[in-house]
Amino acid sequence: MTVREANQNFSQLIAAAERGEVIVITSNGVPVARVAPEGKSGRQDCDGNSDRVYHRG
Repeated sequence: MTVREANQNFSQLIAAAERGEVIVITSNGVPVARVAPEGKSGRQDCDGNSDRVYHRG
């Protein structure tokens, strides 16, 4: 999914993650981000190195 597609379909992107899907976001064909259900991204929780962490709910 491209950055533009992700922007235009953000609620659908989140719904897909809620269903367990992992979505890779690309820019000019290069993977730049991943949207995944919590705990499925293969990374630990926030390591404290992020400038921005958003929590929902």
